[in-house]
Amino acid sequence: MRADSSLLNEERLARTTAVEAGLKLLRRHAVETTTPEPSAAIGEVVAEYEQRLVELTAEGETRLSAQRRRAAGRSFRLEALQAERVVVDDLWIRDAITDETHRPLQQLLDQEEAMLNGQGGRPESGDAKPSSGPTA
Repeated sequence: MRADSSLLNEERLARTTAVEAGLKLLRRHAVETTTPEPSAAIGEVVAEYEQRLVELTAEGETRLSAQRRRAAGRSFRLEALQAERVVVDDLWIRDAITDETHRPLQQLLDQEEAMLNGQGGRPESGDAKPSSGPTA
């Protein structure tokens, strides 16, 4: 069995290499994207990946600290969505916005919440390796 520091270095190398690959792909998309909404979206995702890379290289983030950071971020995002939902509902109840405005906003909040809830229960992959391609 390898020493703990060797395993940490191996994990850090794997995670850093993976994030760099994702960032490379995202940057290619950023150059090719010309319309405003996708450009803004790709900019946000690139910034997220750049931040992940900084954390990995500067602090040598471990899997446990990454999980804790992601869980905290998810929790904060869910709380913020709940605050948004309360305000949107209040505006609707007070007739400050119509059903036509309220309904799509609620659907958007529902989608964002569903995405965050989908992130919360992802099990670790364990030792299983992905298949190398389709099987017949």
